[in-house]
Amino acid sequence: MAFFASFSASFFVGHAPQQCFGSGCPGVRVAPSLLESTSSRDSRLTSRPFPSLMLLFVTIGVFYTSTLLAQDTLKMDSLTNYYIPEVPIISSFADKEDPLVQYNFNKEKIKQNAQSKDLPYLLSQSPSAVFTSDDGLGVGYTGLRIRGSDATRTSVNINGVPLNDGESGQVYWVDLPDLIESADQIQIQRGVGTTSQGTSSFGASVNIATFRPQDPNLVLSTYIGRFGTLKYHVRGSSGLVRNKIAMEAGVSSIKSDGYIDRAKSNLTSAFINLHLAMKNGFMHLLGRQGQERTYQAWYGLPHQYLETNRTYNPSGLIASSGTFYDNEVDDYTQKHLQYLWEQKLSSRLYSKLTLYTTFGKGFYEQYKNNVRLSNYEIPPIEIQDTLREKSDLVTQKWLDNSLYGGIWTIDAKSKAFEELNAGIHISRYMGDHFGRVKWAKFHPVDAIPSEFYFDQGNKSEFSIFAKSRKKLSEKLRLFLDIQYRHVQYQIDTFDQGGLYLAKRTYHFLNPKIGGAYAFDPKHSFNLYFGIANKEPFRDDFEGEVAGIKVQPERLYNAELTYKYKMPTGELVANLFYMNYHNQLVLNGLINDVGAAQRINIPNSFRLGLELSGFFTWKNFQLESHWTLSKNKITDFDYFIDNWDSGAPDKVHLSDVDLAFSPNIIIKNSLKYTLKRLTLVLSQNYVGSQFIDNTGSKFRKLPDYTTFDFQVFWRPMKNYNLRLEATIFNLLNQKYVSNAWTYPFTSTQYDPTADDIYASRGQNNGDYQLTGYFPQATRHWALGIRWGF
Repeated sequence: MAFFASFSASFFVGHAPQQCFGSGCPGVRVAPSLLESTSSRDSRLTSRPFPSLMLLFVTIGVFYTSTLLAQDTLKMDSLTNYYIPEVPIISSFADKEDPLVQYNFNKEKIKQNAQSKDLPYLLSQSPSAVFTSDDGLGVGYTGLRIRGSDATRTSVNINGVPLNDGESGQVYWVDLPDLIESADQIQIQRGVGTTSQGTSSFGASVNIATFRPQDPNLVLSTYIGRFGTLKYHVRGSSGLVRNKIAMEAGVSSIKSDGYIDRAKSNLTSAFINLHLAMKNGFMHLLGRQGQERTYQAWYGLPHQYLETNRTYNPSGLIASSGTFYDNEVDDYTQKHLQYLWEQKLSSRLYSKLTLYTTFGKGFYEQYKNNVRLSNYEIPPIEIQDTLREKSDLVTQKWLDNSLYGGIWTIDAKSKAFEELNAGIHISRYMGDHFGRVKWAKFHPVDAIPSEFYFDQGNKSEFSIFAKSRKKLSEKLRLFLDIQYRHVQYQIDTFDQGGLYLAKRTYHFLNPKIGGAYAFDPKHSFNLYFGIANKEPFRDDFEGEVAGIKVQPERLYNAELTYKYKMPTGELVANLFYMNYHNQLVLNGLINDVGAAQRINIPNSFRLGLELSGFFTWKNFQLESHWTLSKNKITDFDYFIDNWDSGAPDKVHLSDVDLAFSPNIIIKNSLKYTLKRLTLVLSQNYVGSQFIDNTGSKFRKLPDYTTFDFQVFWRPMKNYNLRLEATIFNLLNQKYVSNAWTYPFTSTQYDPTADDIYASRGQNNGDYQLTGYFPQATRHWALGIRWGF
């Protein structure tokens, strides 16, 4: 035990690699020691090798130690009644009988997709989900939309702990590479769902559990693929040694050249979990570190290259030479530490305490061509009797952030309620944003100021919730859920009117109610209604127009579900309606760090039908998901910049589609199993979608269909060895899954000759700058997975 403790301390208190960055904007971060201040403007990190070998040796050592002790386990503790829960108590997970629209990934499906692609690729196989990636390959920066809602309105929790960034609301999956390998359970709830901590669910919630004491095991896997993709992973579990203690540990390394030019990724991660069983309780200490270094690819493909050079990446271009800066990277390290204590107070009463911390720090580095020095606090310099006020620069924009929190829940069962769950959540987020000039063309390094900006953002949250399940009869069950959230921002920045933003405080009440009625074992109906309120984020405040404050959002969500169960499968039909008040929607723009910008829309809605089917017949398994939806903005005023007058033109629009909301999504998967051979053919169709809220056909992505084919083979019956082969995008489709756009008008200037992003619109004088994110053509991956 002392050895485990000393190893854990060295892993969590040790410094991260020197180069790193964060997520407040698409960038990098590096995590400081848990014992160091995370708000210092001059914090420094010393490098230390990534502890892959140490974790490997510990994992193997624990495995063999547990093997030697296994024969004594039952003898020593057979009379002691230890509390060993089969499933961890996580309040954000819904029960399978709850009247919530949910999709659960079993362990088999998680393992089936544990290649080099990021976790959103797996999640996109659920209904109404669309996957995209910056590098085109699914490694590095990736994204997921569910029912047209992006990560800022998708609540993501790991073991009940919020993963969404406190300031931006975003989920940067790249910060925790290869999370899929340690995921034990994954549940997606569409719509408002049940209470979860952190960001309110405005489209869906994703709940991930990464721990459960398992039998002793050791798993080794490696994958190679096209575009320089290479992954190594090793993990092991001691099992429950002496019926009291267990340990799990694992490390991963993923490298890729990316489909887009220079969109390289170098990702590493490690986790270690310690579990201690007591007479009436179970304690978990969970630690995870992720480090990512990716070449920037978030600018998108210019319009003029869409048909001729779809892998072109303008990031890092040095205008004077026509070459590219080789360190245009996003570099960030993040560390998570979670302490969970489950206590069985009586046969009907359980308590759980979760304490958590998340640390991150890092930067993204950019080469800037001929920019004004005064914008970076650098004085002009005179060279050969010429006063130079502009210069090429290399800048780094840093984020140093931390999150602390605690969750306490009580789970009770009584005659009055089948189950009653209540809890309290408190958290504090702190983020420092600062910029540094690393190099200037005409200035010596020691003449450059240390920082050209420094901003702080703090966010505090307090919430309480209670939810219950009541069985009114053998056929009818009732679900009740209510949450109160108090959110307070303190942000050091300025809006466009020059007004100082000091504090914003919000009070939200989020009730939900639902019922499940079973006519018989085959037929059942679920009815659900929920209200969710959500605060704006830092980027929303910075985009405010003088005198007009950004407003919080409210969602009214209704779901009606019919289920038909049969011996060979299940049919599910779900009708949903989501009515938004002051929804903050993507308007197609991005800011200077690649973050999407949003605006308040007074009235908008989503109305749709989701059809799912699960069938088995002999050696075949078929899974099918269809989504038919209507996603509309009732009416609003849209402002388009006029380059001739210098003032925006107001355009009134009505009954236009919400951006990034395809009306049709179809997914099918056919699986065939014959002894130790498994074949899987998957199809994914995404209908056309607009990239802004104007409804213009010139700012619209066409529909696309892709197929993936997988082969799994276990060559030996008595050995857990599996060979895998996957062909992604089998039919070699050239498609685009994401884009940004900036529309404007001008009758005096035609930008298409000067700007590679520019294209003409519908009318004379209508233009737009558009960046596209093309996805990889046909590519493959081969893998070997061995364990015992």
